[in-house]
Amino acid sequence: MAIVLKPVAGEGVLARHGSLIMLVSTPAGADELVSALLAAHEQVAHAGGDGQALADRLGAVLGQSASTVDLIAYGPSASSLAIVVYGHAFADVTTVHGEQRLALRQSRDGVRSVLPGQLVSIRAGLGDPSSAEPQRFGALDHGIVHAGGLLMVMADGAPAAAAQPAAPPEPAMVAPEPVAPEPAAPPVADDEPEPIPTAPAPVQAAAASGMVLQTDAPAQPVAPDSPAAAISFDKLLEPEAAVEPVAPPEPVAPPEVPLLMASPQEPAEQALLAPAASDQDVDRSQPFQSVSLLAPPPEAAAGSGG
Repeated sequence: MAIVLKPVAGEGVLARHGSLIMLVSTPAGADELVSALLAAHEQVAHAGGDGQALADRLGAVLGQSASTVDLIAYGPSASSLAIVVYGHAFADVTTVHGEQRLALRQSRDGVRSVLPGQLVSIRAGLGDPSSAEPQRFGALDHGIVHAGGLLMVMADGAPAAAAQPAAPPEPAMVAPEPVAPEPAAPPVADDEPEPIPTAPAPVQAAAASGMVLQTDAPAQPVAPDSPAAAISFDKLLEPEAAVEPVAPPEPVAPPEVPLLMASPQEPAEQALLAPAASDQDVDRSQPFQSVSLLAPPPEAAAGSGG
């Protein structure tokens, strides 16, 4: 925020302390009052006061003096501009809301105003309003000069700030070092079947040669260079004790037994071959006689013949 303050030639005093500015006339016999006003201006600025505090302090000094002067003083107050005019003087204030003029005839009374909005420029002077041009190469940054008027322009169009001590600078923020993201694990398809571990080449050769293999190794594959793998493979390669095959027993044919049927010519034998009679047709008064259907062994037949 840059304030460009240019004095206009004339009989008076222009004083600036930061953003607090005062223009006062120097009539004869008022040197003591002018000195008191300049001192009050400097004290308010050093105390960090704003435009309202400056107007209050200058009004108190003028009220204690029998002399009169023409005076314009202003400064920022929050987001507005506080301005006061005493005696025969004027001030044309331009803000973003428009232009406003404060002017008085010769009087001991003053007029105070608080103008809101962003300040654009201020043209002020002692006596009647005029459009006198400021000094071409003159500019007041701080201090006191002779002048009968002023032209203040906000270089960046921003409102003036109150004359307060500068705030300490904020600590610089150090950006954290970028952290490289960890590589994401490749997606694993749920439909892919799990690989079936295959037996090592020595185990396949042993299976092809007819050897019986025993192993207590887990179903999951084991690294070949681990001790567990070496022990498992040694157990796999150990053949079991050979078992001698046992020949199945030879089948034994049943002995042939000759079946001799009774001659059908014999009446008793014909009766045996006849269909069985019912209980009602059987004559239970006849004696029962058993007949052997098997031929006697050869030894018995030879004994009987001798």
